[in-house]
Amino acid sequence: MKPAILFYGNCQAGALAVIFGADPIIKASFDVTYAASFDDRTSSKVTLTREVVGTTAILFEQHDPKVFPMRALLPPNCLTVTFPSIDLNLLWPLHCANPFNDTPTAETPWGRFFYGDRIIVDCIQRGLSAAETIQIYEHSSAQHLPNLDRFAALEAARLASRDLKCTVTMADFILAHFREQNLFWTVNHPTMAALRELSSRLIERAKLRSIVFYSVQLDATIAGLPPQGPLGELRVPVHPNIANHFKLTWYPDEASKQYGLRREPLTYREYFGQMTECAASVRDCASIGSRT
Repeated sequence: MKPAILFYGNCQAGALAVIFGADPIIKASFDVTYAASFDDRTSSKVTLTREVVGTTAILFEQHDPKVFPMRALLPPNCLTVTFPSIDLNLLWPLHCANPFNDTPTAETPWGRFFYGDRIIVDCIQRGLSAAETIQIYEHSSAQHLPNLDRFAALEAARLASRDLKCTVTMADFILAHFREQNLFWTVNHPTMAALRELSSRLIERAKLRSIVFYSVQLDATIAGLPPQGPLGELRVPVHPNIANHFKLTWYPDEASKQYGLRREPLTYREYFGQMTECAASVRDCASIGSRT
């Protein structure tokens, strides 16, 4: 039985496990396993056994309020490396939970519009129609954005504070490169560019445990994976005022179909139009149901 590399955390930890598990050098020496720290609705999680934990050579643990629950079973020589959840509120300051998301399916276990927008949610809650909501969004959404320079300073402080709790850090990379590289599909789903950097930093720490990691060819491994990465199924648009303020060089033009589900890409306007129509429909159906 090969020793295990265990990733523990949210879906980002699962994405890292996909990358490490695809590397032929790592795969020849280790069994790569992912254990979710949350209610993962996908098929990627496993139920950990005492045997797997007992053979773990490296635990890559994402900093999380729910710490790894089987730490006492780890072998004495297990290397534990902590890393942050990588996210960026800065690009989506209007993000909120969406109470008007559509029903999850096997293909969309979190629904199509899991990521909400405060303006749209507020309008739907006030009983406005989809057409009225879109009109308000198009004409006044920019007025609801925060002071972006102040928001950027707060975000930098948040990321730096979280890094202090981790062995491997990422705030420096994110803040230095988010303008010229598309690092996130959503507020908390990194692209392959961000996952590659985090993987590289984890590999550097893993060299303390095994010389195998000196031979890993990370870029060759990533080249064999889908370019959108393990978390690229859904992309949420960035507000154009955000793109202009921070001079995002990678920002697509208005007519580009790059948003929503990867297999059904939409333009910026199409995405918010469908999101709003879905929200109004969910609200109206719930209202009808409450009267029957």
